[in-house]
Parts: sequence; structure tokens; C-alpha cells
Amino acid sequence: MFKKWINGLSTCELFKGITPEELNIVFGCLKPKVSSYEKNELVAVAGEKFTGLGIVISGEVVVTRENAAGSRVILAVNGPGEMFGEMSAFSGEGVWPASVAARTACTVMFLPAGKIICNCERLCASHRQLITNMLEIVSGKALVLH
Repeated sequence: MFKKWINGLSTCELFKGITPEELNIVFGCLKPKVSSYEKNELVAVAGEKFTGLGIVISGEVVVTRENAAGSRVILAVNGPGEMFGEMSAFSGEGVWPASVAARTACTVMFLPAGKIICNCERLCASHRQLITNMLEIVSGKALVLH
């Protein structure tokens, strides 16, 4: 089911060190949701329920927040293979801290955070690699912010 996106997703930091064949097995465990959006359509809205770590498969999304003056501030523009929501995935807040909109027509895969950190039923090495990659990504971003 996910094979058509494997090559595009193999550039994502989260899947570093995982072969396309193994990645397809990991997706079978994670059961990600894939959604398509039209240009300017909202993908996620700040303050709404967090739906999972987003990975852009095709197109571009823009991540924004409003500042105290009510102006929109662009935090990131993400293209294929790039993620959003990784810093809030395990925060316990349960809501999107920023809004995400389709900058172009796009396709996004959402990975449920709880399934990323849990061992899969197969106890595969690829899932352990996924957890290690996630920790490296979050730790790297935390260091930059610190």
C-alpha cells in the first residue's frame, strides 16, 4: 500500500538507515494516515488536537504561528521528505502548537506518535532504528533551541 511513496520518503531523516523493504514493513506496523491537500488548504490548526507527526510526501507546506501583535510568522517551509510536528509529538500537550497549510497541492503522511515509540509486534531492528532516529532529531532541535 505504501510502496508508491517509499522512494520519496527514503530521504526523510526519520528513516535514515532503514532500507525501502524494511520501511514498508515498518509502515505496516505504524499504519500511517496519508492525506492530500489543495493549495492554501489547512493541514493542521494551532490549538486543535494533534493528529501525528507529519511528513511531506509531495508538494510543500508552510508552518506558521501568530505573534503577540497578531501577525503571521513563518516558522518553516517543508518539502518532500521533511517533517513537521516532531517537537510536539511527545510533549504531552496533545495539540498543534502551530498551524500548517498547503503552500502547493501536497500529500502528507501522518505517523501516530504513540506507535513510533512503542515496540512493534515483530520487534524488528528497523523499528528500533526509527526510535533512535526520532530521538536524534528531537535532541538536535532541542540543542539548537537551547
